[in-house]
Amino acid sequence: MQFITNASGLASDGGDVTTRFIYNNSTGFLMFDADGAGGSSGAAVARFVGLPAIGIADFTVVS
Repeated sequence: MQFITNASGLASDGGDVTTRFIYNNSTGFLMFDADGAGGSSGAAVARFVGLPAIGIADFTVVS
């Protein structure tokens, strides 16, 4: 899993095909991109109020 933060919310903006979670730091939306292609917005998973600075260390993935 790869996580990136950017202002577009697209995996293709600074990510690669392994990018799945994108935090849009201009809207506060956390997006999930199922294929990592990034050509269009992924599915909104959450919205953070106040636009906090978050990163991969703020999440725990359980499989």
